[in-house]
Amino acid sequence: MMLLILLLATCLLSLPGWSQTRTWTFIQDGKMVNQSGGTWSFKMNGRIDAAFVRLDGTNAVLFAPDATYRTLPLTSLSQTDRAYVRRAGGVTETEAENM
Repeated sequence: MMLLILLLATCLLSLPGWSQTRTWTFIQDGKMVNQSGGTWSFKMNGRIDAAFVRLDGTNAVLFAPDATYRTLPLTSLSQTDRAYVRRAGGVTETEAENM
């Protein structure tokens, strides 16, 4: 059973974006929401270490160190972080103009 869990974790970490834990910077105050509806507040210039999972409309979904998925508006992230999300999420230049 432990081998199966290890194999599954290895496969998941090899998916694009999952293995890239990075520091994200907030450019404004705001809130993140997790999958069960819980919220976390963040402050301008605050940071979080997390892995990018996917785009969800105009929101980024991140996988935090406490093993929760957190969703936050792209507009809350620094320009560098938004550029990373566009590249990792496979967003075209036309779509990026609307983000």
